[in-house]
Amino acid sequence: MMIDRDGNRTAKLIVSFVFAIILTALVKANFGYLTFLDSIGITEIQKSPSPFWEHFYSGITFLFSPSLDIFWMLVIAFFLWGLSLSNSSALGG
Repeated sequence: MMIDRDGNRTAKLIVSFVFAIILTALVKANFGYLTFLDSIGITEIQKSPSPFWEHFYSGITFLFSPSLDIFWMLVIAFFLWGLSLSNSSALGG
């Protein structure tokens, strides 16, 4: 089997779920430390604008824009489908 069973999968799922709920609650409550970290990131990015970083961030914004989500979904599906076919043929199935 390519992926082995993990006995701690349920515990990992519960811990991940609790962590996500806590993070969601902190964002919803507008927690000061998260706002502080966000403002540090924004300040660092806007501190010294240069043409390179402006084009870099524009490219990142374009690549991960909501209009390209369907494109990325199709790319991922293509690779997953192709990999599953190559694995099943290699395993004799």
